[in-house]
This record gives sequence, C-alpha cells and structure tokens, in this order.
Amino acid sequence: MAFNRSYIAFDDWGFEPTYFVGLDHVVNNDNKANYRALIDHSRIERFFFSKDPMSITHLTSDKTTLIDIDETDPLHPGLDFSSPLKVSNSGLFGLQVALGLLAFKEVYLLGCDANYAEVVEGVDTIDGKYVSHEDRDCNHFREDYYGKGTTYNKPENLTFHLPAWRAFFEAHLDNNRCGYRVFNCSRSGNLTFFPFADFDEVVGTQVVRASSPWCKSRD
Repeated sequence: MAFNRSYIAFDDWGFEPTYFVGLDHVVNNDNKANYRALIDHSRIERFFFSKDPMSITHLTSDKTTLIDIDETDPLHPGLDFSSPLKVSNSGLFGLQVALGLLAFKEVYLLGCDANYAEVVEGVDTIDGKYVSHEDRDCNHFREDYYGKGTTYNKPENLTFHLPAWRAFFEAHLDNNRCGYRVFNCSRSGNLTFFPFADFDEVVGTQVVRASSPWCKSRD
C-alpha cells in the first residue's frame, strides 16, 4: 500500500503497490490528473480516497472506494466505516483501511514516523497552504516528493499526526485487545509505542537509505 505522491518512485522501485491511498483533499486535488492516470493505466488493484466533490468527479471508477471523512474530530480515529471515518493523516488512514476494510490482521508500517519538520526550505505559505518552488522536501524519501510546483498542507505534526497515532494505538492495538499485529519498521521517529520490526528482515533483503541535506529543524 502506497500513498499520495509515492507514484513518482514506482519506476525506480520496479513495482506498483497493490493498494493506493489518498486522504488529503489538497494533495488529492493537486495530483488528480496523475491519480486518474494510475486508475486507468496502472496495475494497482484498488484505490481509496477521501470523498469530496473533486474525487467524485475525477477519481470515481470500479477500482475506487471513496470514504466519507469526519473532519470535526480527527484526534479520535476509529475503525467504523459505517459512518464518516475519523482520521487525521494519510498513513493512519491507510492503516484504518487495511484493518477495517481489507481485514488484514498483520501490518508493517514504513516511513510513518510522525517526525515532520514544520519549516521547509523553498516553500511559501499561500492561502494557508504550502506551495513549493524548489525540490527541497526533507520530510519524505525524495526531495521532489512535495517538490517544485506542488501544493500541500503544513504537517501540524504535534497537533494532529502524533496524537492521532497514539490515540489509535491505545484504542485498538495496545495489549492486543483486537487481535491486530501492527509493527513500525522506521528506525527513527516518534511512533515508538508500536513494536519495532526490522524491514530488511521482514522482506528478506537489504535496502538503501538516503538522507536529505535540506532539513533545517525537526519538531
């Protein structure tokens, strides 16, 4: 399962994911043409997007599930898809989809670290959104992830991301009350309440890790 602008790396990876997820209305709108191309031409089996007028108009297909989101209470994420889903960030949205809709019992998180820099070089704030004019994204695996010409939301990590991850863990995963096994494969970050699993051991190979020189501060 992959998210948002991860599609820019599919050729480098040499594969496409089975599932693709997009929660953020701003990011979805900014990438709608490329998402449509993935829907029409990729080997991805299923797409999950937050439901809004844009996604209804541009992203509907027999491979797409549009999910109503309750944006009034993002810090109490749940697994009940019979009503608007409470969720605050894309990675957590994907985990909710995996457990609540796809019925996976074992999930491995990679790159979900809730450790975003709020100040990013080469970014302007316009109408409350981040607009990038350089390839200096220090918060993702490539500097052009939210690079030149992209529009996205400020992370607000300590306000939304980290508290929501922790609330979900405590409600659904702590003490294994629901029978789920969710592991964090990121070697750094703030999701230390998840049990750690070594990604190399999980997939049985060695991966190359890169770091960005652009990150000036970490929250």
